[in-house]
This record gives sequence, structure tokens and C-alpha cells, in this order.
Amino acid sequence: HSNVDAIVVMHAGDDAASRSRKSIWQPEDVPFDIPEMLQFDLSPDDLASIEEAKSSFNELSPAVRARTVTYEKYGNDLIREAKLYTDTIVQIALQLAFLKTHGSSIAVGASIGDCIWYRVRLRLTRLNRI
Repeated sequence: HSNVDAIVVMHAGDDAASRSRKSIWQPEDVPFDIPEMLQFDLSPDDLASIEEAKSSFNELSPAVRARTVTYEKYGNDLIREAKLYTDTIVQIALQLAFLKTHGSSIAVGASIGDCIWYRVRLRLTRLNRI
């Protein structure tokens, strides 16, 4: 990893916070009334309708069918099929975030063992400067 990985994330958070906040909100002590329990006066017709709805629900609920769909081609498995690593994608994203934020790329302190990572990063950096 590069020595600036955390700095990129922290700077993005600080930048977003400074743009979104003109002043820091502080809660105020506002007195409020204690909630009261609501009482409902239900007519015999209302009670009969509730019972009818319950029995109708119990009758019809077994007829409802839910179909479960399982997606298997996403996440780490998909990235591994492309012979990449999740860490590679994160590193590229952090490098591009720094480039976008500061207008220049940074020196990477760690060795880049993955040739694909280097090529993709170099191409994306060049494309962004065009």
C-alpha cells in the first residue's frame, strides 16, 4: 500500500464535510409533552371487519409464493474470474481519487507486484490527463 492511502480517504471526507456544512448543527433542549396512549372506540362492525381481514389473510397467505433469485456472478468471484484482486480495484480507486482531488498522481511506497494493476493505473492516469 501507498503511504497516502488513508490520506486520500480522509481528505475526501474532510472536503465533503466542509462543502456540506456552513455551520455545525447542535441539538437544542426543547421541552415536549409526554406522549399519551391513544384509545380507539371501535364499533361492532369495525371489530367484525378486523376479524374478517385476519381470517382472510390466514386463508390466502399459504397461496402466496415467493421466488428466490440467487446471483452468483458479482463481487469477489467476478473479480477473480477476471484474474484481478479486490485490493487491486481499491488501490486504483484510491489513486484516481487522489489524482482527481489534487491534480497529480502520487508515488507508491509499496512494490507493485501485479503487472495488470500497474498497466491499468498507468492507462487510466494517462486518459485522465488528456
